[in-house]
Amino acid sequence: MLQIETTTQAFEGLGPVSDVQLKMERVRENTNILSVSFLHELGNVWRLVDFLFRPLPTKSAVHLEALLCTGAAKKVFTVADVYPLNGTVKNRRFKITDFVRPIHRKEIQQQVEILDEIDCEKEHVRCLVIDFKDQTKRYDCLQEISVAEKEFAAFFKGDGSYKDKTQVDIYNLIRKGKVNFFINEGSLKAGLIKRAFNSEQSDFFQKNEKGSRLLCQLCEVIMNGFKQGCEFVVNEHRFNPNDYITVVSNIIDDGEGGDCEELELPPIRLLTLYPNYYQGTYSLNSAYYRLITNIFRTRHEDKNGTTIITIE
Repeated sequence: MLQIETTTQAFEGLGPVSDVQLKMERVRENTNILSVSFLHELGNVWRLVDFLFRPLPTKSAVHLEALLCTGAAKKVFTVADVYPLNGTVKNRRFKITDFVRPIHRKEIQQQVEILDEIDCEKEHVRCLVIDFKDQTKRYDCLQEISVAEKEFAAFFKGDGSYKDKTQVDIYNLIRKGKVNFFINEGSLKAGLIKRAFNSEQSDFFQKNEKGSRLLCQLCEVIMNGFKQGCEFVVNEHRFNPNDYITVVSNIIDDGEGGDCEELELPPIRLLTLYPNYYQGTYSLNSAYYRLITNIFRTRHEDKNGTTIITIE
């Protein structure tokens, strides 16, 4: 059995982090190790935090259990990531317009239209990643972030009978865009800050521009695993997809799916759309793309300023 080194507490007090490197390797079929190496300034030493990436013990993951149609068992099952939505928790009652602003609505609509060209029959299962920070614009308060994520999901789980026209437009944008579930990246980042890294490492991810970009890329790898029905283990803590995926449009409840527990699950393809301002972060030469090409068969495309990465 693979053993994961507990690193967070052991490397406290080694001084600020000046650099981080990511590496991933396959250790056996469907099981990978994602290594995060930190260069600490005190003593100029590298320290390692390892993530074990493995299939869940049970056969089905939340996105398959809730969204897999019976017919999908005979073909490739595609999970399409429509858009990464960023936001910050406000010190007042939840308002959907604080999180989905006019610029977001415009960009989401553009991304949905691109996806509709690719998936004209709307057969892909679609998700939206929501990355919310706490009131201090960090990821220190998991509770604040989690509450906002639940309120956000509750808005779209409703029937759309809102009095305010802007609220109706936001609701229709997501529901008519056929978004099936949200991935709560804000809670994921807060969980990593709390359980995977020490304070010096966490500060690098939250205060340093390169660190912030690398944290996004690290979470992208983890969320890819969630979509594929895998969990991550680090410092003896399990990060399970069921804790970070919120279904808002259940195909099975709509009568289109069936019981997938006994199905032979199909191959999973991941399709992710990144708007223009993420071009550098997810370019062909990015740390993220180099990382995934070591393990998976990938394709990198550009369509109308949108970066599209396919993983099979």
